[in-house]
Amino acid sequence: MRIRIALLPLAMLALISLAACKQQTVVVQQPVAPSPMEYFNAGLNFYNNGQYVPAAEQFEMAAAQMPSMVDAHYYRGMCYVQLNQILRAEEAFQAALRYNPNHLLTREALGILYYNRGNTMAAKAELETARALNSVSPTVYYCLGKLYMMERNCKEAILAFEKALRLNPAYGEAQVELSQAKAKCGAPKKPAQPPVRQEKTFKGGAKALDPSDF
Repeated sequence: MRIRIALLPLAMLALISLAACKQQTVVVQQPVAPSPMEYFNAGLNFYNNGQYVPAAEQFEMAAAQMPSMVDAHYYRGMCYVQLNQILRAEEAFQAALRYNPNHLLTREALGILYYNRGNTMAAKAELETARALNSVSPTVYYCLGKLYMMERNCKEAILAFEKALRLNPAYGEAQVELSQAKAKCGAPKKPAQPPVRQEKTFKGGAKALDPSDF
């Protein structure tokens, strides 16, 4: 009997503990997804280390979460240029320009992309826009010079090559193209001058009049 009485408190304690366990709610912490800026910074680290595939993935995630992040579109475009995925690069650059038409780096990159693809009209439009936005990329002016030479626009071509060389005096290709442009175009022609008319003047010496001539 004493044994039963002694076991009763232990049994009650076990029941209370079991009831307490059933009433507890287990809270599972869900992992917090990185922010768009965290994705962007991770992509930038990959990009600067030449790891373009994981960089593109991070920039894609940043752009998906924040479509208006222009730099994410620009850098994913640059990744695809490095990976030779030209159509995806073009789409990324165009997405950046939809949110900011005056994004200079994107205008430069898209213009050079079109130039390398042989799309001269689109390249000229983008590169001239970049020039209007005060581009300081020697490559922009070099490509513009080549495009102007295709149009036989010697004056603009020479100015473009000279600008490329001012920005980068060691730009050997621009120096070669400038020399060839000057040799091909020659010195600018001066406007033709009208011939000078010589006025006749009376110097005297006529013979005297003879009345018999009348």
